[in-house]
Amino acid sequence: MLEKLKRLQYGARMKLYSADQMQTVDVAGRRTQLLRGGKGEPLVYLHSAIGETMWLPFHQGLAAEWEVIAPAHPGFAASEGYDEIDGMEDVIFHYLDLFAALGLERFHLVGASFGGWVAAEFAVRYPERVRRLVLVDAAGLWLNEAPPPDFFARLQDAAALRRMMPHDPDSFLGDLLFPAAPEDERIEAGLRAMQAIARIGWNPFLHNPKLRSRLRRITSPTLLLWGANDAIYPSLYAQAFREAIPDSTIQLIERCGHLPMFEQEAKFVSGVTRFLRSA
Repeated sequence: MLEKLKRLQYGARMKLYSADQMQTVDVAGRRTQLLRGGKGEPLVYLHSAIGETMWLPFHQGLAAEWEVIAPAHPGFAASEGYDEIDGMEDVIFHYLDLFAALGLERFHLVGASFGGWVAAEFAVRYPERVRRLVLVDAAGLWLNEAPPPDFFARLQDAAALRRMMPHDPDSFLGDLLFPAAPEDERIEAGLRAMQAIARIGWNPFLHNPKLRSRLRRITSPTLLLWGANDAIYPSLYAQAFREAIPDSTIQLIERCGHLPMFEQEAKFVSGVTRFLRSA
């Protein structure tokens, strides 16, 4: 009963936010959907494979102090260009074109999971453009002692995803994000999103073997914000990023799995905000 009430409250908070934050931008002839809201220094948020492509409570929390710009990756939501992407380099060029279209020269960059991998790859190539970097349970590295599970094989198994992603699979967020009987539209969008990610991260699986040696090129202060109970990329990955990025620190969020922006929203927002405030 309590979890049902929490879900109703979360849904009510989502309805408080209008659709005014959603925009589409022409990027070299391709439509890109993005969310934009708040005022202050620009903060670019790159979403996870879950696809946080609607304005959610954590976006609203960050927008209290920053101008949040959250694009949907090609292949997600209404963003086009998926068929022209064969690897991470194409993704980086897509974002170069998008940032040019938006007039963004230098900004804070926050990336979660798959979006964290994209953020890290961007920061090693264009370190001068990133003011501060936050990697949230980021993909991109491979540790033989803790290989990530093949969640592509579990796309149609909501129960398996619920066991992997959140710390508490029985919480209202588990049901919200991984319903036992999702609508057809949601299934179709999920499959399209996974196909987009597979074009980039199928082989090698969700990592770049050269990334670890290149992380030394990141010059911005970096926060590694991690769920202490992440079963996909455990804190060993945060430590690996920490060892490779010169000016980086780790903040673990207790009782939290792979998606802290949902499971520990307040701690996620406060962790990002405190770090960016210190710029």
